[in-house]
Amino acid sequence: YQRRVHGNQVIRESVLKRKRDEYNKYVQNYFYESKSSHVYNTEAPSLGVYTADDVAHKLGTSVDEVKIRRQLLKDLPRMGSNVPFVHDTAVQSCVERILYIWAVRHPASGYAQGMSSLVIPFLVAFFAPHNCGPQSSTNGETMPNDLDQNIISEVEADCYWCVSRLLAIIQDNYTPNQPGIQKQLSKMERLVNRIDPELGRHLANAGVAYMQFAYRWVHCLLLPEFGLPKSLRLLDTYLSEGDSFPTFHVYVCVALMTRLSPHVMSLKDAPDISMLLQNPPIDQWTNRDMDELVSYAYQLQMMYEDSQGHLNS
Repeated sequence: YQRRVHGNQVIRESVLKRKRDEYNKYVQNYFYESKSSHVYNTEAPSLGVYTADDVAHKLGTSVDEVKIRRQLLKDLPRMGSNVPFVHDTAVQSCVERILYIWAVRHPASGYAQGMSSLVIPFLVAFFAPHNCGPQSSTNGETMPNDLDQNIISEVEADCYWCVSRLLAIIQDNYTPNQPGIQKQLSKMERLVNRIDPELGRHLANAGVAYMQFAYRWVHCLLLPEFGLPKSLRLLDTYLSEGDSFPTFHVYVCVALMTRLSPHVMSLKDAPDISMLLQNPPIDQWTNRDMDELVSYAYQLQMMYEDSQGHLNS
């Protein structure tokens, strides 16, 4: 037994080193720190305004890569969180490199606003063993920027491969026309109409389309809505589902809607309903609330997923 455990540990360390080295090569090949960020900035009058073609010619890269980098530099400071960890300079640099390299290596999907929400929970989890971040024993007093650069590089590489695995499963959420999102929204609506018909009729009568509020639920897996640390609980459950987690995610969304049904039913106007669902009142939810939500989603999946006739009757 001890020999087998030791062997597995050796294999694990070998794989980790190989994957980290591979990611570091991606950084060297695709992302250059020497590419001054100001040339990507369209809002720096004192430095002059550069078009994407100008930057591509100046740096010897493609126009598409310039546009990805520019969009990232605009989006990162706006990551909607009041958690200081998210705005740490080391964290923002990690997110920028991870998503830029993903986008360059996966041109079919590229980069989409909101992907940073999928990266942050992994960074929180991987920095925690180094007594850093909101889930560490220091409770956020130590920031990634305070750590040795080698540790940051290892965490960044590990997060890249985890995010890549996650995005590979839901890549059709980000391809042109977003067929993955369209399919999940349609299924969500059919499930709500079957499970809570009164709520379904109320939304229809008010003229509330699922695209108006549930687009981000699917696009970002509800992680921004729950925030830290509850998003860690949710993402951990998704990962335990393997490649089938997008199916389970739909049932989590439906379970959340039924939980919010009394709030929705109290509103009559479409803008008010959309605003409520876009910003669900779940800030005060506890771990027990999360457990109940996930448990109910599992129940719904067992009842309806393998019995599609329930949705057609």
